[in-house]
Amino acid sequence: MSYLVLARKYRPQNFSAVIGQESVTKILLNSIRRRKVAHAILLAGPRGVGKTSIARIFAKALNCAQPNNAEPCLKCQNCVEISENRSLAVLEIDGASHNSVDDIRQLTESFKTLPAPGYKEKVYIIDEVHMLSVQAFNALLKSLEEPPPNTILILATTDPQKIPETVLSRCQRHDLRALTTIEIISQLKQIVFSEGVKCEDEALAMIARVADGSLRDAESLLDRVIGYADGELKAELVAEALGIVGAEAVRAISRAVIAGDDISLLQTLDSLWSAGTDEIYFLKELARFWHELVLAKSLPADSRILGEIGSENVDSLRDLAKDLSLPETNRLFAALLDGGDMAIRSSNIRYAIEAFLLRITLARRSDLLLVDKDLSDKQVNNPQPLNFERLSEKKTAQIERAANANLKPVDLTPAKNSPLFNWAYFVAGIFASADKSLLPFMKECLKHVLVEDQAERGLKIKGPKQVIEYLKRGDIKEQLLALLVASDPSRRWSLSFEVGSVAGTINDLEAKQVELAMQSKKKELESDPAIKSLKEIFPGSEIVFE
Repeated sequence: MSYLVLARKYRPQNFSAVIGQESVTKILLNSIRRRKVAHAILLAGPRGVGKTSIARIFAKALNCAQPNNAEPCLKCQNCVEISENRSLAVLEIDGASHNSVDDIRQLTESFKTLPAPGYKEKVYIIDEVHMLSVQAFNALLKSLEEPPPNTILILATTDPQKIPETVLSRCQRHDLRALTTIEIISQLKQIVFSEGVKCEDEALAMIARVADGSLRDAESLLDRVIGYADGELKAELVAEALGIVGAEAVRAISRAVIAGDDISLLQTLDSLWSAGTDEIYFLKELARFWHELVLAKSLPADSRILGEIGSENVDSLRDLAKDLSLPETNRLFAALLDGGDMAIRSSNIRYAIEAFLLRITLARRSDLLLVDKDLSDKQVNNPQPLNFERLSEKKTAQIERAANANLKPVDLTPAKNSPLFNWAYFVAGIFASADKSLLPFMKECLKHVLVEDQAERGLKIKGPKQVIEYLKRGDIKEQLLALLVASDPSRRWSLSFEVGSVAGTINDLEAKQVELAMQSKKKELESDPAIKSLKEIFPGSEIVFE
C-alpha cells in the first residue's frame, strides 16, 4: 500500500476544516445557502493556503446529496467521488501545462454538455490560471461572461497581477491570506498527536517559520523531519534536518551584538556556516528575533501580540534586552535590517553578513553607534539634576590650561537672578559628568555652536552644517533634551536648529585661551637664559609649539 503524505492525508474536506480563511469560506457558504452562487470565482493567494482545497470543497457542497447547512456531508456518492478525484462533474486542470488557446477551446466545448447523472452543477477548476497565454485568456472571456447553465468556473492563482483586467472584471474575487505561525503550529500539533509522534514545541515552531505562511509546506517539512528522526522531534534535530539556524544560535548572535563581544559573534557564525546553515534563512530568523525583541520591549504584558509570542519567550527577550533602552533596541534592529539588505545584494553573502554584524558589534562595544546605553527610559522620565558641583573638583581641560597660564577662565557660573539658560555652564557640567553614555563627539559638538535662549520657545542652536545635522539626529536630540531636563526639571524644554557660521562659541573662547596661554609660555621661554644662548647660536630661530 502506497504511503499517503501528510499534506494529502490531512487536507481539509469541508469548510469548517479550512484554517485561517474564514472570510472566504463564510461568503461561499452563504452564497450556497441563499442560492446566489457566482458563475465565475477567482481564488487568489500565496502557495499552500487552501485555494484548490476550497475549490474542491465548494464543488462538493454544490453537488452534495445530503448537505448539512450547505456543508458537504462527505458520505454521499457525489462527495466521495469528488474527494477521490474521480467525479465526471468536476474537472481540474493545470494552467501551467494547459495554457494554449487550443486547450481552452477544448475546455469551452465541454461546457455545452450536461452535468453527470446525479450532479447539479459542473465545476471546472483551473489552477495557476495566470500561466495561460494571452490568446487562451481571450478564448475564455466569452465563457466567463456568459457560461452555460449549471456550469461553475473556479480560477486559482498565486499571482493575480498577471491576469488581464478583462478576466478579473468577470470573476467574483476572493483573496486568501498567508497563515500565521500560531495557526500553523496549532495544525501541526494536531497532526503529530494523530500520528503518535513526540515533538518539542520549539521544533514545530521552527517548521512553521520555515513554511512562511504555507500550511502545505509546513506539512511537507514535518513529513521530511519525521522521516529523518529516530525518536522525539527536537529543535536541534529539525535544524539539522532542514539545514536552518536554531533559536539558541540566533539568541547567541544577538547576545554577542548587545554585549559587543566580537569573539563570541565570530565563533557562533563559524559554527553556523560549518553546519551548512542557509544564509537567507539566517537573516530572516535574525530579523524575526529582533522584531519580537522590540515588541517585547514596547508592548504591555497583556498585549495580544505578545500573547502570540508566548509569555516564556517574552520574559526571555526582556531579560536579554534589560540593559537596552527602547530607542537603542529599535536602532539596533534597524541597523541589522539595513545590514541584511546589503548582504543579500552582495556577491558573497556570507562574508557580508559577518562584516555588518562585526561592524555593529564593535560599534556597540566602543559606544560609537548608540549613545543612550546607560540613559534608560526611567531616567528620561524621572530625571535627576546634573551634579554641577563637580566643576570645583574636576575642571575641564580649557579651564586648567587657562589657570596654568595665569589667565582668567571662562565664567561658567549662572548669572544671578537671570531667567535665561547659561549654555557654557551646562556644557561644562556635561564635561565634568562621569556619565559614560555621553559620546565624546557629542560633547565636542556642543562647543561649536551658539545657543540663544528664546524662553518659552526653547533653545535655538546655530552652528556648522555637519554639527547641526548630528545634533538633530533622533537619538542625539533625545539625549540632549534629557540632559536639559535633568539640569532644570522645572522647565519645559524644546530645541530648534539653524545652520550658519558662528563666532564666539565655547570652542572659540577655548582656542583664544590656548592662544593666550601659548603666547605667555613663549614669552616665559624667551626670557630663559638657556633659550637666549641658543638664539645667539642660531640667529633668526623661532620657538614653535607642536
